[in-house]
Amino acid sequence: MKLEKAEKLMYILIIAMILVGAVITAAESVAVFGFVLCMGLLLAILVIYLLYIRCPHCGEHLGRDRGEFCPHCGKKLRENTPEN
Repeated sequence: MKLEKAEKLMYILIIAMILVGAVITAAESVAVFGFVLCMGLLLAILVIYLLYIRCPHCGEHLGRDRGEFCPHCGKKLRENTPEN
């Protein structure tokens, strides 16, 4: 999975987890199901973060600070970065 796709998927899962949390808060009748769903989403986010948020060149984990260049090998992370 490419870095851009992994980042987008991770952010979509984070938004979904926040929405499920809001539903749990509003309707206590689905609290157990919502909690289990949130934990599943959290696990999926963690797996994506650990396995796919890596430099496509050297394979090192990028961590939270994902700039334009890899902090380990210095190569450009994204092919189609918009120029300002």
